[in-house]
Amino acid sequence: MLINKLRDIADFKKLNFPSGYFESLKTRMSGDVMIVLAKLIKSYLREINLPEDDINGFVDQVREGDMTRFFENFHKFDIQEFARQNEAKGEARGEAKGEDIKLIKQIYTKYQKGKDAETIAEELEEDLETVNKIIAIIGEFDGEEFTADLVYEKLRGDKIAV
Repeated sequence: MLINKLRDIADFKKLNFPSGYFESLKTRMSGDVMIVLAKLIKSYLREINLPEDDINGFVDQVREGDMTRFFENFHKFDIQEFARQNEAKGEARGEAKGEDIKLIKQIYTKYQKGKDAETIAEELEEDLETVNKIIAIIGEFDGEEFTADLVYEKLRGDKIAV
C-alpha cells in the first residue's frame, strides 16, 4: 500500500505527481473518499508520532481538499526531531514516575511503622494532602497485595498529582 511506503518528504518527492494533481483531487473525489483519505493520513501521522495538534491541522487541510498545502507543509516537520522530543518527554515521565514510586514506598514504610500522616509529611517534607491521599490508597490494599506500582496507577487513574 502506498501509505506504508511514505516515510518522509523524500519519499513524497519520489512519487513525482504531475503539476496540479492535488488540486484536481478535490474536484474528482467525493466527500466520502476525502474522509477516508483523511483517516488514513491521520493514522499514518500518529504512527510517526506527530503531535496531535499538527495531525489535526494536516487532516483539516485534507478534508478541505487542500492537498497541495498539506504536502508543502509536511516537509517542514522534522520527524527525527519529533522522535527525539518524544523520547525526551518519555524519559522525563519515567523519571517523574520513579520519584513518585520512591515517595509512595517511603510513605508506606513509615506508615507501616505506625507513624501518622502529619509526621510522615514533616519527615519527607511533603504536603499533608499528598501524604493523606497516598495513605488512603495504601489502606485499600492488604499488606500482601500492596505494591507501589498499584498505588501509583490508582493515583494516576484518579488524576491525583503526587
